[in-house]
Formats: sequence, C-alpha cells, structure tokens
Amino acid sequence: MFDNSTFFEKIHWNDPISITKEQWMFLLRNKDIVLEKDIQLLTLIYESDMYMATASQLAQLLNIPHYAPLNSQIGRLGKRIVKTLNIQAIKQKETVQI
Repeated sequence: MFDNSTFFEKIHWNDPISITKEQWMFLLRNKDIVLEKDIQLLTLIYESDMYMATASQLAQLLNIPHYAPLNSQIGRLGKRIVKTLNIQAIKQKETVQI
C-alpha cells in the first residue's frame, strides 16, 4: 500500500456525518445500494495508510489506466446513499493549494 502520512497530514475533515452504525449496516448489506465493486473500493481505502487513498492510488492498485471512473463510481455510491437515507449531501468545497 501507499504511505499517506505526509500527503494527508494537512487534511482535516469537519463535515458532520450523521449516519448511524445501524444505517451503515443496512447500506452495506443492501446489494442495490452498495455494489460489489463499491465494497472492493471501500476495502482498499480501509486497508490504506490512515484509512485514506486518492483516486489515483486506487486506480494504480486496481490496474486501471485512469482514476476518473473511480471518481464517478464513488459519486454514484454517494447519490444512492443520500437517496436511500433521505439525507443532505455534503457540498464539495473548493480545493485550496497549499
């Protein structure tokens, strides 16, 4: 895997996530919401240093030539979760160069 400690050390996530353990269990068990390929990605992220990975890192691990399809996949997963739980999606923030 990748050593993400220096890359991600400046990232701090403040966004509240109000999904309960029970809701996550429901989502992960529902094959219409969390697809097998989503489980594969989530597992790779979980196994990564600091439980984080960039789309580029994931593409490399999966031997995919470009990361764009993974960004789309994660976006679709997020939309299915938001729709199923009827919750507000976190808005994407502008990236600030450090």
